Amino acid sequence: MELTQLPKISETDQSLRIATILGICSVPVTVAVSLFSSGNVISFTPVLFAGVIVGYHYNRTPISIGRAGLRTGLLGGLPTIWHVFEILEDGWSASFEYGVLTVLFVPVAIVFGLSVAVLASVVGAAIGDRVARGIDQL
Repeated sequence: MELTQLPKISETDQSLRIATILGICSVPVTVAVSLFSSGNVISFTPVLFAGVIVGYHYNRTPISIGRAGLRTGLLGGLPTIWHVFEILEDGWSASFEYGVLTVLFVPVAIVFGLSVAVLASVVGAAIGDRVARGIDQL
């Protein structure tokens, strides 16, 4: 494949660059917060805050706040996969039957975890958008 045949980055990908960066940057913070919290939980508070920043940033752009929040949430929710596989490891160490049930549960848990991360990010983006509109009215 020659260099002239490389696919071009779409305009949408360029315009969602900040949402992508904030989603990726929230991953290590989410992991750190989840590791230091008590219990076997994952916290999407960093994804919520990344969503607020995304909503504030994309307030004056033609990009949909929901779309930017979706991208941030999907990327910020990647620690869900790590957490689910940690649970899977615990399931296999408990018993064979529990391990099999855990394997069946993995896809559902990943979809649920990513959905919660996306919801947190989209809600955060709506809050950031609302804050930006309030500041504009001052």
